[in-house]
Amino acid sequence: MLYLIMWMIVPSMSVSEKTEGSLLVHSLVTYNFTSHTVVLKIRSPVHEAAHRAFSEIFSNWHRNQESRLIPTGGATIEGSTRNQSPDSCWKTSVYVPGRDVKWPTILVEAGWSGSMAKLKQDMLFWLRGSEEQVRVALTIEVDRRGSITIQQWILDDTASRSSVKPFQTMHITQNRCAGLNQHQISGSMHIKFEDCFLRVKRDSESDFVMSKNDITEIAEAVWHCLPLATT
Repeated sequence: MLYLIMWMIVPSMSVSEKTEGSLLVHSLVTYNFTSHTVVLKIRSPVHEAAHRAFSEIFSNWHRNQESRLIPTGGATIEGSTRNQSPDSCWKTSVYVPGRDVKWPTILVEAGWSGSMAKLKQDMLFWLRGSEEQVRVALTIEVDRRGSITIQQWILDDTASRSSVKPFQTMHITQNRCAGLNQHQISGSMHIKFEDCFLRVKRDSESDFVMSKNDITEIAEAVWHCLPLATT
């Protein structure tokens, strides 16, 4: 994953006057109101495969519930200090008094090859900037060898809520030994229904639990793109 940082950009240049088809339209991730900086994400096949494969699996789950989440993709959301666009996000259709409807309940940010520092900054923005109205903040990190780590993040109460820490982690590493078909999978990912839909689940409804087959499906999509990323 590559990021391009631009300084001293006024809002009209990055938001109001951007034209359809321009680099800013397709790459804008963050605009900081205080420092007047823009961060552009240069999307790679690996990055897109990671979060889109997860989105397909997650969507299959929420569509089997009695009500639906609203997918809003990478829509730009305005916080108190900056604009930010996630890779994928979903909102609930449930109205909760006092809750700002602009915030998704669950979102995903993906990164490839050494982008964890940026991903943690993103998690801090989503969780602290929304005052935890974003209930589930996930990262999908892919390293150059193709190992994939999916993590849910929460605010770190021991650090004056100025940092984040992993709440749960699931990891897959590709076996490269000839004749070995099983990949190394560790950890788990269990997301509560209530955190996504903001209501109590009914008898026919379930939490989202990522299976070994699910993370393998994500990994295979990413691994298919790795030669494209390294050429």
